Amino acid sequence: MDKALNEIGRLRNEMKVGFIELENQLQLNNDSLQKKIQETSQLTIEAMERFSKKVEVGFIAVEDALENDLSVIKKEIVDIKKRLDQGNL
Repeated sequence: MDKALNEIGRLRNEMKVGFIELENQLQLNNDSLQKKIQETSQLTIEAMERFSKKVEVGFIAVEDALENDLSVIKKEIVDIKKRLDQGNL
């Protein structure tokens, strides 16, 4: 009976050590996963910032081009009106 109790005690201790090792490995994996998630989040944020800056530059370029086109069209209209006025039309 003592031998059986000793075996049970030994198995209990081995299981306890095994569970502690498993818990440590899970914690290490959890920490590693959290670090990877933080790194990925930071990279995503940085990519979004670069993207938004490029989009803003693109919108400004389009706005400038439209303003230039509008200015040219207004000048052409003024020139046409002048020619019509000069021709008494």
